[in-house]
Amino acid sequence: MTADRTKCVQSWAPPSSLKDVQKFIGFSNFYRRFIKDFSKIAKPLTDSVKLDRKSWCWTPQMQEAFDALRHAFSTAPILVHFDPSIPAIVEADASDFALGGVLSQKGADGKLHPIAFHSRKFCPAEMNYEIHDKELLAIVDCFKKWRQFLEGAQHRVEVFSDHHNLEYFTKVRLLNRRQARWSQELGSYDFIITYRPGKNNDKADILSRLPQHKPEKGGEQDQPVSTVLKPSHFAPAVLLTSARLCSLTTRRWDADFIRKVKDAGLADDEYKAVLDNVDRADTFTLDEGLLYRKGRLWVPTTLQRDVLTSEHDTKVAGHMGMDKTAELITRNFWWPNLDATVRDYVRGCLECQRNKSPKHAYYGLLQPMELHYKPWQSVAMDFITDLPLSNGCDSIWVMIDPFTKMAHFVPLKVDGKRTDDLIRIFATHYWKHHGIPLDIISDRDSRFTSQLWKDFLKLVGVQSRMSTAFHPQTDGQTERTNQILEIYLRAFVNYEMSNWEDLLPTAEFAYNNSTSSATTLSPFFANYGYHPNANNPSSGAPLNPGSRLYSHWMTDVHVEAKKHLERSRQRMKEWADKRRTEPPAYKVDDLVMLNARNIRTKRPAKKLDKKMLGPFRIDKIISPTAVQLRLPTSWRIHKSFHVSLIEPFRTGGERDIDPNEVLREAEAIESEEYIVDRICDARSFDNNVKYLVKWEGYPARRHWTWEPFDHFLGDGAKLLLKKFAVDNPDKPSDDRIHDTHI
Repeated sequence: MTADRTKCVQSWAPPSSLKDVQKFIGFSNFYRRFIKDFSKIAKPLTDSVKLDRKSWCWTPQMQEAFDALRHAFSTAPILVHFDPSIPAIVEADASDFALGGVLSQKGADGKLHPIAFHSRKFCPAEMNYEIHDKELLAIVDCFKKWRQFLEGAQHRVEVFSDHHNLEYFTKVRLLNRRQARWSQELGSYDFIITYRPGKNNDKADILSRLPQHKPEKGGEQDQPVSTVLKPSHFAPAVLLTSARLCSLTTRRWDADFIRKVKDAGLADDEYKAVLDNVDRADTFTLDEGLLYRKGRLWVPTTLQRDVLTSEHDTKVAGHMGMDKTAELITRNFWWPNLDATVRDYVRGCLECQRNKSPKHAYYGLLQPMELHYKPWQSVAMDFITDLPLSNGCDSIWVMIDPFTKMAHFVPLKVDGKRTDDLIRIFATHYWKHHGIPLDIISDRDSRFTSQLWKDFLKLVGVQSRMSTAFHPQTDGQTERTNQILEIYLRAFVNYEMSNWEDLLPTAEFAYNNSTSSATTLSPFFANYGYHPNANNPSSGAPLNPGSRLYSHWMTDVHVEAKKHLERSRQRMKEWADKRRTEPPAYKVDDLVMLNARNIRTKRPAKKLDKKMLGPFRIDKIISPTAVQLRLPTSWRIHKSFHVSLIEPFRTGGERDIDPNEVLREAEAIESEEYIVDRICDARSFDNNVKYLVKWEGYPARRHWTWEPFDHFLGDGAKLLLKKFAVDNPDKPSDDRIHDTHI
């Protein structure tokens, strides 16, 4: 039995040329790990390949090495017995004159061991077979040879073959008797063919080219039958082309589509040129008047848009990405430059641009704001809001010097947050200590954008430097200071959270007395040139301005602070820019999509809402990292945006923008109007009556606000005011309520 399994190797004819020796050594190398002293045994053969062709000759030493290796192939540990509990692997190949194969299984050592070898010469009739017939014959012959091992096997047999040639058999066609016989023969086995390039299928390739099989010198009736190889016989993950071809065998085009393709093809010059010469085109076939390339229907140019829409835009297609859409299309269709067409179409898909998050790096390299290198020449400010009531206060006004990092934390009362109140507080807590700054850095809070605040800044000669919409990084230092303050308050606030206002003086002292990582100095020292006394006296002697040149000392402090601050800003920019990229070069009137993450709409759930809104045109280029957009007039948001919040709008695939869709989207944006749920109280403030309003959708007490009569715009809100006045006659009331006709 063993002799039969290794007969083709044992009968391997001695090499007659240098090339034959190289093939034998190549085959032997696959099993050298199992042969003890392989290098020593094979040395005469390996030495001979170093000779030139003219001086090469077969010697007794070579014959001895050749015989020893042939014997080793038929003995343990190379050759093992077949184990039905382990999957079998068949490697098959065909040359012009012979076929060869190896049956193997993985041993306990995890290595592939041969079970049997097979090789035979083609008969004269087989020599005339087409290459695809020879490749399939190699597989059929190996299965017949090892039927006792493979028929009814417990595991699916894996066949390794260079089976590009076998694609021929994946199409439904008229098969001759021989091919029909092979189809019936293979139907008895459970197997799958895995593609392995010929250069990696050496064992079977060498057995199909044994020296003794080399030739001395270099019309059947068709009958209908199904495909020889079924789609399940191919590994889909390894060879998608075969799977596509198999799926086409059952595809039927409707008559209307066939007519459209034929008509469009006649108007497509490139299509028509191939159609007229299809007999001379190796990769094209003609079936029912339709042109196929490797089994996939060629779609003329004018119909490509219809296919793209069907395979990308529909519910069953699902607006997938470029690669998935291209794969879906190429299962059935083909046309020149298909990948490029799909890429342009998907990139230009409006729904994809609206509903998919950008995957690129953050747009806009970091642009550190210009600073004045003296204390309090500039001030950054922000509010911490929605705090529980503490001594009548519910928010904090944070003011910071960007140079020294010193901060002031000012509590704001519930009824003291109007713009005129803020101007008074600014004078009390800032101006009397530091004078008028050159500029103020802030976000776009309604109080900072109010006309009264603008008039105040203009009057005192202060420049306002506001952030773009929804871009808190503009004033990142204030955001970070807010976090530090909130951490402090969490640590020391009482259970009821009612004493945070009392903690602000110590919080401000602790913050200003701690070293800034940017300047390497504490804000207090950077401002005054000395460290304040805290719980215990300073261990060092206090600075005596009278005994030293105090102004020179403070100049040195500020120079040192500036040096460290510039170094810190440079490090911060280098670190941030590693995660950022230059934005596209936008121009006025360019169309862009706007990120919707900061914009509230009227739709029920943010999770399923659009990711991007638009497209909108650019009205103005504010800076390299900010633009102003032409937004619908109904949108009550600022029109300036950082480039990280916009994306270029792409119009690939000759798509048209539906103006009605953009209009519907604009109407879906929620305005800044809120619905009154209930009037809870009324009080007089400086002879003006204000009403405590609970807003619909905001049940928490911290969201209730005091509003004057002028803020109640709708009839429903004014009706609630009238009802409150009737139900609470002892409460103060605005006289205009009684003059209101509803």
